[in-house]
Amino acid sequence: MGTIRQKLHAVREHWFQILIACGALALAFGLGMSFQAEREDAEEEAQIRNALSNFSRQMEIFANDVGRMTRQSEQAEANEAPVDDPTEHYVISHSLSFLRENAATFFDIAYLRQFNDYRNANFYLDWLKLEFLGGNYQDLQGLSEVVTIFRPLIEARPGGPLEETMALLEENVTSGDYQDALDLLGLELDASGDLILTGT
Repeated sequence: MGTIRQKLHAVREHWFQILIACGALALAFGLGMSFQAEREDAEEEAQIRNALSNFSRQMEIFANDVGRMTRQSEQAEANEAPVDDPTEHYVISHSLSFLRENAATFFDIAYLRQFNDYRNANFYLDWLKLEFLGGNYQDLQGLSEVVTIFRPLIEARPGGPLEETMALLEENVTSGDYQDALDLLGLELDASGDLILTGT
């Protein structure tokens, strides 16, 4: 009984030091968790930036191939010759698969907390994701539309810091210069300059 009293007395004498020690442990734990979260965010951001950079380079090649095939198709029609089926073109099908694979990664940019303020850029990316990953591109017109709907993003200079890309994308989708892309996605600007679904 005396031992218990002695221990309680010791605790009462040193309660402040114990409180400080507990606070230090809690702070260290919190800082450790915060550091871990920041490191995970940085790793995810690097992965998204890499996927977006790869996508941008491949999209340029894809756009050139679609443009060349469109010109060849128009020439064939003018000469009343058979027109090639673009879905049988290996380069096109391979490029489209590659684009979709990288897009599935970089579309997660909309979920990074530091970019929550770019609501119009994120709104555009949400609908771009639905259209592109769910689209069935069977002809040259559909393939050309792929190039068009991505123009606001590709011309936001992806490959550099994501903060810069998102800022430029926000500017692009609200500038009125990419209405053809927004039309294909069923989007429009409202009176306040924010993106909304057409007809809402």
